Amino acid sequence: MAGANRCTSDRDITPAMLFTFMPGVSESGIPPKGLNYLKRVFPEKTHRGAELNQRWAFIQAFAWDNIEWARKELEKDGVAEQEFYS
Repeated sequence: MAGANRCTSDRDITPAMLFTFMPGVSESGIPPKGLNYLKRVFPEKTHRGAELNQRWAFIQAFAWDNIEWARKELEKDGVAEQEFYS
C-alpha cells in the first residue's frame, strides 16, 4: 500500500498513510483479524524487527472529530461548522 502513497505533481504535498481501527471485539467475543497487530504497533508501541525502523504515530480520534457524521443534525440545530470545531 505504501507504494501507492505518493504525489509527483505538487512538491508541497507530503504523502502520508492513515490506518483507522476500533480496538474492540466483535459480538462473538473474538477479536477481528489483525487487531492484535494494530494494537501492539500503535497504542502499545511494542515494535519488533523492521517495525523499529518505521515512523509510527498513534492519534486518538473520536466520532465527533468528523463533522460529516453530524452535519445534517447540526444544520437543523443552526450550528455552523466553525462553532462545531470551536
